[in-house]
Amino acid sequence: MSALLRWVAVVREALATAWAQPVASVVTIVMVAGMCATVLLTTGRTVGAEQAVLGSIDSEGTRSIVIRAEPDAGLDATVLGRLAHIDGIQWAGAFGGAQDVTNIEFPG
Repeated sequence: MSALLRWVAVVREALATAWAQPVASVVTIVMVAGMCATVLLTTGRTVGAEQAVLGSIDSEGTRSIVIRAEPDAGLDATVLGRLAHIDGIQWAGAFGGAQDVTNIEFPG
């Protein structure tokens, strides 16, 4: 039996079963359509909420400026005080190089 004849037999059997049990067929169609609609509507709402959040962030003009300087560049903590007085800057922070330390009370 060729593949085409098998598919024809499967489709014919499915149609015969659906015709023999109309209530179950209608309930199945309604359930599948409802689940598809739920997925599509939920996805649309999620994308809409994501766009709203991104739009509110962009409307605030949120920006980060990162300045990297060599250790001998002469920058110290007084730069933060001067930056704090500039209009539009809400927060300024400075980070130095990491230093590994050990507690001498605990060997190892």
